[in-house]
Amino acid sequence: MKCRKYIFCLATVLIFNTEIFAQESDSEQEQIALPEVTTVISTSKLSVEPDALPDFENVVEIEKGSGDIQPVLPKESSEEQSIAALLAGNNEQSIYAEGKVGGGYPNLFYGDFSVYRLNGDSPFKINFTHRNSAGYSRQALTDSYYNNFTQMDVEKSFAFKNLDFNFGVNYKTNSDGLQKKSDSISDTNQYVLSADGNVVWKLPKGFLLGMNLETEDYNRYAHVVSDSESVADFVKGIQTLEIETAPFAQWSGYGVCVQFTPEYRMISDLNKNLTNGNLFNNRGQFNLSFSWNNDYVKINTDVAAVVGNYLNSNSVIVPFTIGVDGSIPFNKSNRNITISAQGGLDSYMNNPSVLEQKYKFTGFSVLPSESSDWYGKFNLELPFKTTFSSKFGLEYRQTALNNGSWVPSYNSDEGLTSGIYGFEKKNTKYLTSNLEASYLYKILSVSAQWHSNWIDIPCLETAQMINFDVVLQNSASTWNGSLHLGIFLDDEFILPLINLSGFVNVTPSVRLVASVNDIINILGGEARTYAGQYISEGGSAALLVKFNF
Repeated sequence: MKCRKYIFCLATVLIFNTEIFAQESDSEQEQIALPEVTTVISTSKLSVEPDALPDFENVVEIEKGSGDIQPVLPKESSEEQSIAALLAGNNEQSIYAEGKVGGGYPNLFYGDFSVYRLNGDSPFKINFTHRNSAGYSRQALTDSYYNNFTQMDVEKSFAFKNLDFNFGVNYKTNSDGLQKKSDSISDTNQYVLSADGNVVWKLPKGFLLGMNLETEDYNRYAHVVSDSESVADFVKGIQTLEIETAPFAQWSGYGVCVQFTPEYRMISDLNKNLTNGNLFNNRGQFNLSFSWNNDYVKINTDVAAVVGNYLNSNSVIVPFTIGVDGSIPFNKSNRNITISAQGGLDSYMNNPSVLEQKYKFTGFSVLPSESSDWYGKFNLELPFKTTFSSKFGLEYRQTALNNGSWVPSYNSDEGLTSGIYGFEKKNTKYLTSNLEASYLYKILSVSAQWHSNWIDIPCLETAQMINFDVVLQNSASTWNGSLHLGIFLDDEFILPLINLSGFVNVTPSVRLVASVNDIINILGGEARTYAGQYISEGGSAALLVKFNF
């Protein structure tokens, strides 16, 4: 079975490579010449959106609202210019390529290479990413303080007169050293092979018919170095298979959109290492959605019926959503005030793959059951002129129907088995607020964010998190320098996070990027804790080269 999957991935890559070489042989005169602005497409869709160009304001940053004090490489941000407009003056060029490669201290390596076609009836994208880090927080690699991540994506689209086809394949691996927290295990490894596709049939008078398909094979296993019999089966490894199919029918016209989607999802325990005796979680959802909009207001609502074999004491769950979005002209700005409100009952299937990848050093011992929340959220964006913007967001979530959330047992030493934390089901109440403000003056931009958790505190977050960013960037975007300050307020003192970064364009197609993150840790500060007994990556310095060809 696995052999067939790997052969499929290899065949897919060969097909795309054949297409690339065929494209190049069609015209011996064609030369690949990239525009001066580097382009990164990070969305899963291959269609070109207006907000697709990076501004490279930060090289290393903390994900906003995550509370995770482990620095991560950022997703590319955007400028208000479409790639389609950028490429309009270069009709001969069809295939583009780009890459990022770099290293740093301590033992950090990063590489990212992409080849893609954006325009025409048959766009595609091939991307390879690798990130490695070892010996962080002044700890030796031989003490199992390391992690690495590798990922490959292939995406392809076909467009016919009334039919659109899209499919993608993703393969990624991740490993984390267990920092000598277990005498029997040195590290854990995760392998994910997934594929997705959809077909859309465009019919007359605003009708659409379509089908979405997704599948994922997830493997987690531990590297057992001694005393294998003492290690629990779920710690040694699990393998799950997820399949999702969702046909849909849609009609839109006169500002109205109605869609009906019957959806089926299944997660199975393939190696039978999970101990609850339930080898399959089956979930069916029948969803009906409605929306109406004009130039200033959009109203949306949906209701569904959920059935399955793992809904706890509920035989049927009826999630629903009611929401409104508004855009109001503002005479003190060239941008509109935007306001949105939404609420209802949210119910979702938990996948061991998603939660174990989100939370390090964890493992499920059972197939998790459904989680449900009553929720409400409100967002407001208020711009002034072209130089100042402010945003405010508020969200409340509370466990519904006794279907609690699955969270790691990071705060319980009893929940640690051979260096792996288990999961527990908890009823929660979350009230979060988010306040942001940004100001731009010539080449200087300043922004601040205050994220607060007022009742329960989500896992890996703190009660209060305050971020400040200062960026200097010339009008031609040929150089940039930035400073990030993160302040975390909780019951215990947490060291502030200070990052410095910058870039300079060596040529129109080559950019040098330098960064130093978590400067206090580099200068000798205490190691930052992650998940109770573990520590996160400490300070690091990196030099990246971004190039086009």
